[in-house]
Amino acid sequence: MTDQSHPLVLRWPTVRSHPFPSFYLTGLPLPEPPRSEHGVDTIGHAAPADEASIAQAVGALAGVDVSYLRPLHARPLSAGEPHTVLQQQVSSAAPGIFATLVLPAVQQQQQYQQRSPAPAAQPQPQPVPAQQPAAAPHRRAGDQPPAKRARLVSVVASAGRATAVDTPAEEAAKAAAAYTAFTAEFIRKHEKAGVALTGAEAGKDAANGTAGRQDEHGSQEEEEDNGAADGYAAALLHDVRRLAEETLRICKPELQEALRGGGVPLEGLLRLLRLLQRLAASGTGRLLEPGDTEGSPRAQRILIAAEAAAAALQIMTVPGMPQRVYSEDVAEAVLDMLRFQLTYNIYPFHDTRLRSAMRPKLAAAGDAARAATEDSAAAVGRRRPAKKGKAAAELGIKFPPAICPLLDRLQAVLLLLADMVATVRLPGPSLLPLLRACAISLTVEGQKLLQEKAVRLLVAAFKAHPAQWGTIMEELSSHVIPHLEGGPRAPRDFPASEDARTCIHMFTAAVLQMIQACVDLPAVDCEPASMAECYKGAATCADYFWTLCFDRLPSARALKSEGDQDFRALLEGLVKDLLAVAHQPAWPAAPFLLLRFAALLQGDKGLRHPDQHVRQYCVDLLGSLAAQLYRDEGEAAADGDLLRQLAARDAEGSADITEEAPRLLLLYLSDRRRAAHASASSARTFMLCQAFAEEVTNLLKQDVAPEQLMDKLVQYRQRRDELDGMNADVAVKAGEAQRLMRYMVQSTLGRARTSMVQWLLECLGPACASTTRAKAVKALGEVVQADTRVLDSSAVQMAVDRALQDEAISVREAAVSLLGRHVASNQALGLRLFSTLARASTDTGTSVRKAAIKILWESCIRVPGFPRATDACKHVLMRAGDPEESIQDLVAKVFHSLWFTPRLEAVDGEDTAPVERSAADRARQLADVALAVYEAGGRSIHLPLDQAHPLVAVLRAALGVGARGDLKKEWQAGREVANALLDLLLTAEETAQSGEHAGFKHLLSLHAFAVTDVELCMPPKDPFKFVRSLAPYLKVAEVQGQSEAAKRRSAESLLCVLSLLDAVLSQQRHCEAATLDELLADLHQLINRHPFVQVLAGACMCLTTLAHKEEAAAKQLASLAAVYDSWLREPSSAASQPGLLSRFLFILGQLCRRGMDLLENTPPEGSTEALTMPECQRLFVEYCSSKQRNVKVAEAALGALGMLTIARPSIMVDKASPANKIMKAALQPSAPEPLKLKALSNLIKLLRADEASMQAAQAGDGASVDGGAAMPAARAGGAGLKRRVGKKAAAVAASAAAAGEDRSLQTQNGEGDTLSQSSSILQDNWDAVLRLATDTTPSPPGAALSPPGSAGGGDLAPGTHVRRRVVELMEVVLRGGLVGPWTAVAPLMALCTDPHEDIRGRALRMLRQLCEKYPRYLDADRLCSGVVQAYTFRAALAEAAGEPAAKRGWPEGAPAQALAGLSAVYAALIQPKFQLKVDFLRGLLKRLRSGSCLATSGAAEADLRLLAFCAAIVAGLPYRRGDEPCLAVQEINSIVCRSGETVKEELKRSLYGAPALAAAASDGAAPPAAPPASPGGGPASLAVIAQCKASLALSMLLLVKEYLKTAYSINSERIEAFCKTGEKRRAEEKLAVSPLAGVPTHLDKLDLGAPRDPEKMRTQYKVFKELMKRDAADYGHLVVAAGKKGQRQADGTEAPAGGDASLAGGLASPDGAADEGGEDDRTPGWVEGLGRAPAGAGRGRGRGGRSTGRGRSTGGRGGGRAKKRRKQAESEGSSGSDGDEEYQPRAKTARKKLPMTR
Repeated sequence: MTDQSHPLVLRWPTVRSHPFPSFYLTGLPLPEPPRSEHGVDTIGHAAPADEASIAQAVGALAGVDVSYLRPLHARPLSAGEPHTVLQQQVSSAAPGIFATLVLPAVQQQQQYQQRSPAPAAQPQPQPVPAQQPAAAPHRRAGDQPPAKRARLVSVVASAGRATAVDTPAEEAAKAAAAYTAFTAEFIRKHEKAGVALTGAEAGKDAANGTAGRQDEHGSQEEEEDNGAADGYAAALLHDVRRLAEETLRICKPELQEALRGGGVPLEGLLRLLRLLQRLAASGTGRLLEPGDTEGSPRAQRILIAAEAAAAALQIMTVPGMPQRVYSEDVAEAVLDMLRFQLTYNIYPFHDTRLRSAMRPKLAAAGDAARAATEDSAAAVGRRRPAKKGKAAAELGIKFPPAICPLLDRLQAVLLLLADMVATVRLPGPSLLPLLRACAISLTVEGQKLLQEKAVRLLVAAFKAHPAQWGTIMEELSSHVIPHLEGGPRAPRDFPASEDARTCIHMFTAAVLQMIQACVDLPAVDCEPASMAECYKGAATCADYFWTLCFDRLPSARALKSEGDQDFRALLEGLVKDLLAVAHQPAWPAAPFLLLRFAALLQGDKGLRHPDQHVRQYCVDLLGSLAAQLYRDEGEAAADGDLLRQLAARDAEGSADITEEAPRLLLLYLSDRRRAAHASASSARTFMLCQAFAEEVTNLLKQDVAPEQLMDKLVQYRQRRDELDGMNADVAVKAGEAQRLMRYMVQSTLGRARTSMVQWLLECLGPACASTTRAKAVKALGEVVQADTRVLDSSAVQMAVDRALQDEAISVREAAVSLLGRHVASNQALGLRLFSTLARASTDTGTSVRKAAIKILWESCIRVPGFPRATDACKHVLMRAGDPEESIQDLVAKVFHSLWFTPRLEAVDGEDTAPVERSAADRARQLADVALAVYEAGGRSIHLPLDQAHPLVAVLRAALGVGARGDLKKEWQAGREVANALLDLLLTAEETAQSGEHAGFKHLLSLHAFAVTDVELCMPPKDPFKFVRSLAPYLKVAEVQGQSEAAKRRSAESLLCVLSLLDAVLSQQRHCEAATLDELLADLHQLINRHPFVQVLAGACMCLTTLAHKEEAAAKQLASLAAVYDSWLREPSSAASQPGLLSRFLFILGQLCRRGMDLLENTPPEGSTEALTMPECQRLFVEYCSSKQRNVKVAEAALGALGMLTIARPSIMVDKASPANKIMKAALQPSAPEPLKLKALSNLIKLLRADEASMQAAQAGDGASVDGGAAMPAARAGGAGLKRRVGKKAAAVAASAAAAGEDRSLQTQNGEGDTLSQSSSILQDNWDAVLRLATDTTPSPPGAALSPPGSAGGGDLAPGTHVRRRVVELMEVVLRGGLVGPWTAVAPLMALCTDPHEDIRGRALRMLRQLCEKYPRYLDADRLCSGVVQAYTFRAALAEAAGEPAAKRGWPEGAPAQALAGLSAVYAALIQPKFQLKVDFLRGLLKRLRSGSCLATSGAAEADLRLLAFCAAIVAGLPYRRGDEPCLAVQEINSIVCRSGETVKEELKRSLYGAPALAAAASDGAAPPAAPPASPGGGPASLAVIAQCKASLALSMLLLVKEYLKTAYSINSERIEAFCKTGEKRRAEEKLAVSPLAGVPTHLDKLDLGAPRDPEKMRTQYKVFKELMKRDAADYGHLVVAAGKKGQRQADGTEAPAGGDASLAGGLASPDGAADEGGEDDRTPGWVEGLGRAPAGAGRGRGRGGRSTGRGRSTGGRGGGRAKKRRKQAESEGSSGSDGDEEYQPRAKTARKKLPMTR
């Protein structure tokens, strides 16, 4: 409890530290100033004011707004109203508190000064506060104790005394005398006791050391228990506070002269400072404990130290004092005390991390208290609400109340120290630890005021100590940055603008102020040459700061963890803060820092860093920075007129804004309302130094005289002095100043935006990893979003085009997204980029296709008036059959909204209103899209549409056909559109001229509706509406002079009508009588006269449908079939023409397919015998026989036989039947292509008919009537079938009974099971089909139709039509699971290399489906067999096409199409499965292993072109993980170490004969068992051929290995580490890699014809020998390990590491020279180029895509080894060497191991 005789004074240092505190306390009740004769013990107090008023004022001070700390100007004072923020808050808390005041405090103070002092009188209390009414209901009298009321009065009195102005000389003398007396009394009273107290503690600290100071439970507690000491501490605290007040008064500017001039004796000041030093030092080592109040002895002694430090610093900060006053001991004591109190008494109670680090016992007590609280809460069954942030962290710690006044005094000490640092040099050993403690305050949340004061001290020390710039920056980097919170939630509470709308992080503010504080104009006596260096300090500090930041990037973690925050988010926030204040005039260092940041961003620590993650993050930062600069440039351009007006208004000379902007900004910063700001002063200096340095640099370049430089310096210094002393208002407003600053930034930082875009484009190069390229595209998109004019640049356009064709899906997706953001808002841009978006919609990447579809929908389709909206719909609709279900759903959603939703809603984020569209509008658009989709299929007729057609698939998905739920709305909308289409069709045909087909698109759309679900074309009220409306269009009138295109379009219209009529009639029981006769006549005419076979098939289909409904139609069907049968049996002269025979066969086959039952049961008119199936079969077989010379007729007969097979599959099941034999003969590779195509088509139609029949049966419509034919019911659509099954069940049953009435019972198992019969037919011919999968028979001209989209068959590869038909058949077979899926793997692998893109894509899609459905059947053996079959297929294709590769092989081992196809298979199916990947690579290399083995017949029987094909595939596969190329190299090493030396030695003996044997014998080697074989005739030549083939196989392996090591930057140490299972091997499996572009394999350099020519054999031997020499260092240790046993020389020593003496001593030749002479032994020059990356290719992408940007490898054998080879070659050339010397392999331990980086 505080003694009432010495009441404590309540402290508000934030108020008192302001130079004019009366501005904030004006209006508060003030006591009379104390008389000068008052001593220490007789301090009087004025009568307290009304207690309720004081209580409300004190309560309002708790939430004081601190914006007054940076006042712009002082408002004019007036009586009776609040003038400051503080007064306004007090007035809001206690209304009327200032109402009765007559004069403000300044006027009251002047009245006090006019009074004559009365020594014996006590100051009288002010009457006004005592008479304050206490009737306000919200005031509570007596809430505060008298001590606190007295403190408030004391503060007010002190503030009033501090604001006295114009003190006369006598008043200064009296004040000095009073202060002298006061200090003398203070020293007399407390010096001895203070010495005793501090001396004992000092001795204790000296004995215990620093650890004793920091002990949380020291022995000082025993001393504090003494009651006398407690009372003395309270009195001492009171007197020290009184001393601080008197010191503050005497240190006022108007009284400082009395203090300096001897008014206060110097010795007395020194004694006072020594006493204050001891008191301040006593605070070091004292700890606050939880619960300590201001009255506790422990807290009082700490507060004594803080007050003493503040009083001492007040004296030491007075300028011009004697040198003895600035005591280093006092400063050191203050610094130590302040550091200790911040570290151990302030931070631990506000930060959990610092509490655990500094006071672990306190942290443990808090944890225990928190655990106890949680246990008690759990015991009572209540859940304590979770608290956030610091509240939860400090749970259990009792906050000491004494910390608030302590924190206030420490903040005041920090401010005084900041002022003192500028004038007094403080001791470094004590200052640097304090600066570290101040820096740590930036990591303590919730201490904004403390952080502001700490930053001021940091900035002041940074400015005063240039030698410590680096140290302070390092402290920030090591102790602050790791613990700062980054991201959007980081506290940004430093107001960086006058209106406080722009707030930044306190750390950013500290860095900015330090950079602005480290520049100043040079002294007038400096050297002229060094004047420009005044600005150098800012660049040095900025570069060092950013370097420290960039150095932390590699180790920065993406996720937060204990002890380290996310530095990347922090750096991003720092850049955003700098961008936010870059246009604030008070922070000119912000654009400067950003400019230095951009410079380092482009260097080796940024975009060129070896770590790809660092590069990617730097790309993100670069994109954000460049985008903001482009936005600023646009805003600056928009402000041009306003700035010119501003310049003209305030111009002193010219009105040029470039010249006026700096001057106006300097004037703005010198305005009297903001000139006193520290940031404004430093900003003025910074801008002046910038301008001065730039001007002096230009003058130095002009070699001007030093006098001119000195004049310029004097001019700038005078300008600064003028600005500092200006006390006037400037007309420039804050908004105008920001615009001026933005304009100025464009001339410095803004000029770098073009370079930044260029840096982004460089990151799109092939040398960068795919992830980096994707990041660069996204960053470029951000820039384009800021300013679309960037896309007008040709360089940007080229880069975007490259990105759209990039091999990485993520890059292409980012490029598509980049374009999509701007196409919608810019129609011209959308038209220009439309083809690019259309291509992207067919991309192999799912995400790319999805992004392209979204852009086409949002930017093209739904935009009213877009010229190519129909084309956009076409491209989107073509993705209806996409293998990705999400894309199918997206397409369905698009067209459901477009066609079946009357109201087209706006896209999210758009302000456009929804668009209402009628059914006619939607139908019109649907018809246009249907026509576009149909015409995209090519010129051929491909009608009728099937369920798989994109248009039908989209309609089914959009209408929800087959989906669950209520589809009433969708169905109603579909019927509305169908009716609108019919109306549009009738209108178009009525208004069309003769020969036009304006209604075809509407017919096509109606046909698609009928295929989707026929009920859409059957209105419930009038089901025959569409039949009646369309029946007249079956009448065809021949128009003379029609073109072929018009005739084809007329046929297509007829096909649509026939298909729609057939679908509707199939759902009805009977046909209307009025329509029936007309239909029969028209169908009869079409069948007899129409030239197009598709129309004939449609008419026959419609006729058979009517025949099942009406008897008249059945009789006409029988009569028509009988007529054609009779013509075919007895062909007349007119019917013997091949064209007519083919037509008759086709018509009869179509009638038999769908009406065989009717034909057998319905005799024709005028006859009693019906047409039977055996008769038709004999007729068709007769025309298919080998006697038929006309291929067209045979093709038609085979087609008719296939139609009959659909109706009666049993005729093809019997293997002895003629039909079966004809089918097998047609499927032979030697058969004519038309017959092969027709046989395959028969199988396709047979299986599809069974599929349709099975779907009809599953839909509940019963089995087919004719034993296998797909009945019309199956063509009606699934949804309609389900809805009508109840109505038609009886009719179908009756029809089936009638049809089967005369049918005999089944006599064979499965006779009635048409599906099993079809499967049997297929399986019987499946092997022949698989052989045709790789058919390469040339097509005769015009023999078959071209695939969709192709112009014709002349430009297609041989056998394309057959292979395409086989693929179509395989799709049906594999979809139904009719054969073993493993049988199709190898043919599909071969088809993935087909030259035709459609075949390749469909084959790969089927392989993917097989892999998903039957993963166990896709093993490595079958896949490798597929590679071999692909080689066989490509070789046969080359031979059929007459290519040179048919004999010599392909230049690079494999054609590009084959490599691309197999790479796609590898990436899609093999690469995702680890074990399958390993087995597949080993399986490919197994062929080469066998071809290099002489112990077996593998080398002799090897196909060199196949081996080169496999080697090219191994080299060209798209490896994505580091283990893949490492595994390939490991396997190659294994093969080479086993066979390499043996093959080389055997080939050398065979080529050079007996002298080589003699040389070997002289070395002690055993002679060969048989004489050497010469490359001549005889049986021995086969061995030489095998040896040469083996050398070629090994050469291929060595070249592939060299390619892999170069392209993927693999070194030998990496391979050796990979061979061992462990952490490094697992790391390789996770490491992302990508090959360098442009690295050749050199497989084309090998001569595969060498085994047939002795001279070429020798050349091949030299190449092989050189390759073995180059590779000896890699495989030599493997040879030693494999062949240690038995490999000894004659003298018992070990053989050389290579396993062969030739490696050490050279190769002996018959005449003792090197092989066949020096000139002939020269190896080809291309061998020396192995292992070198192509010019311009960046190195290092093999290691996770990392690139240094300088052509260096991060772990390969590249640069140094190549340089060594070049030096060796130069030395050999200079010495005249003939190239005989062989490479000497070094020992493994002698090779330098490069560091392995990840």
